[in-house]
Amino acid sequence: MNARLPRPVKSLACLLGLALALFPVSARAQAGAIPARPLAEKGALIFADDFSTNRFGGVWMERIKSAGVENGVMFGRQTTTEHGSVASAKLALPDGNLICECRVQFERNVTVAFSFDDMSHKGSVAGHIARVTLEPQLVKLHDDKEGAMNRKLTALKKTDDAAAKAGAEEEIKRHTLPVPMKLETSKWHAFGVEIVGDQMRVTLDGAPVGFLKSAGLAHVPKPDLKISVSGKQALFDDLRIWSVKK
Repeated sequence: MNARLPRPVKSLACLLGLALALFPVSARAQAGAIPARPLAEKGALIFADDFSTNRFGGVWMERIKSAGVENGVMFGRQTTTEHGSVASAKLALPDGNLICECRVQFERNVTVAFSFDDMSHKGSVAGHIARVTLEPQLVKLHDDKEGAMNRKLTALKKTDDAAAKAGAEEEIKRHTLPVPMKLETSKWHAFGVEIVGDQMRVTLDGAPVGFLKSAGLAHVPKPDLKISVSGKQALFDDLRIWSVKK
């Protein structure tokens, strides 16, 4: 016998299905042709760190231990089975729009994530809003606010209702763009991400590789930068973040 859903959860599943039926275009993360040109011009430089001091400055916080600075670069290492390393810093973005550039190097079987979040936002897990993940054979663009970290969707994924689970998974896919590609390990790569309004554009080694248009990306503000590493080790250097010129 199938387990019955509690009334509030069942109602939520029905509402989600109705929303998808009525608004299939606006709810969908649009992944079209990647713009050849940047989404906007760089404004003021609001954050920069070349990690030359061989220690974390006061702007950084280790939310999950095993991140730090040595030999002039920042490292992240996973040292427990529960979670990878997470280092965070505050961003004084005037409107949530940003251009970020960084050099990244990682080992095999490592996932690196750059997250631009709002930890005061209760509608998503840990305040996740926008995220880019890098792996040796995959780059992913995420609207976490409306997708994988949305609390309503994560609740539906835990129900015993197969249809509710499937609907939640489909909605998450609408707000996530996977880009299969091969990235060389143990080599420095130039990483860039632009978030302007509801659009995200990612570049690697100077070439555009991914473009996502999704409503949650336009969330204001995004004051919480998080850099996380799952796996053996990843290195970071020459991190710079600009606001967007009006």
